[in-house]
Amino acid sequence: SRVSVRGRSVALLESGWAFGWLLASYLGKVIAPSLGWRPIFLAGIIPLFASMLIYVLPESPRYLMIRENRGEAEKLAKIAGIELKLEEKRKVSISELFSGEYLKRTTMLWIHWFCIVLAYWGIFLWFPQILYARGLSLIKTLQYSFIITLAQIPGYWSGAYLIEKIGRKRSLSLYMALAGIGSLLYWFSRTNVQALLGAVAISFFNLGAWGITYAYTPELYPTPIRASASGWANSFGRIGGILGPYLVGLILDLTNSYAFAFVIFAIAHLISAIAVALLGVETMGKSLEEIHG
Repeated sequence: SRVSVRGRSVALLESGWAFGWLLASYLGKVIAPSLGWRPIFLAGIIPLFASMLIYVLPESPRYLMIRENRGEAEKLAKIAGIELKLEEKRKVSISELFSGEYLKRTTMLWIHWFCIVLAYWGIFLWFPQILYARGLSLIKTLQYSFIITLAQIPGYWSGAYLIEKIGRKRSLSLYMALAGIGSLLYWFSRTNVQALLGAVAISFFNLGAWGITYAYTPELYPTPIRASASGWANSFGRIGGILGPYLVGLILDLTNSYAFAFVIFAIAHLISAIAVALLGVETMGKSLEEIHG
C-alpha cells in the first residue's frame, strides 16, 4: 500500500475479526437450538476454503526483492506507488532485537503485546459468564454480548481513521488508556446499564487498539527481520493470553467476585499506554526505507 494509507489498510483489514465474531454469534443463535453444537463446528471449516485465496494474492514487493525476483517486485511496486531498496535476507536473534536501535522498539512491543493479549482474552473469554453472574437472564446475557461485540466494529474503524491523522504512537497509547478507563468504569459500575457502558468502552477501544497494533508492529522492523521480530512480539503476548483467563478464575476463587479482575485489566491497559507513549517511535507518513534508514 502507499505510505498515506498503509496503516489504515491494515487496521481496516483487522476489522474482519469483529464481523467473524458477529457471524459466529448469529450461527450459534440460529443453529444451536435446533441442531446442537456439532453443526457449528462444521461451519468452522468455511475459513479453510477462504484461506485458499491467499495463493492468488501477489507477494510483497519488498519480499520479492529479498528473494531476488526484481522484475515482479518492480512491477508490483509501480502499481502500489512505492520505491524499493534491495535488502539482504538474514535471520535475527532475540539478543539482536534487544540491542541498538531495536531495544526500545522491542521492549515497547513486548510490553504492549503482553498487556493487550492478557486483557483481551481475560475479559472476552469470561464476559458471557461475568454478565450472567450479575443476575442477567441467558437471553439478556446474549443481547449484551451482541452489543459489546458490535462496538468492536466502530472501534476498528475509528482506529483506522486516527492512525493516519494523529499517528500510530498517539492513537495506540490513547486507545489503550481509554480501554483502561473503560475497565475501571466496569469495576465501579453499580447497575447493569453502567456495566454495559463500561464493557462497550473496553470493546471499542481494546479492539481499536488491536487494529493499530497489527499496522504498527511490522513497521518497526526492516523487511529481512520483520516477520521474525513481529512473530516474537506476538508470541510473547500469548503468555498474557494464557495468564489472563487464569487470573480471572483465580480472582473468582479468592474473592467470589469477578470485579477485582477489571482492576488488573485496567492496570494492564495503562501500562501498555505508558510504554507506547515513552518508548514508541512514530512511523506515520514515512516509507519503510525512511523508518529504517
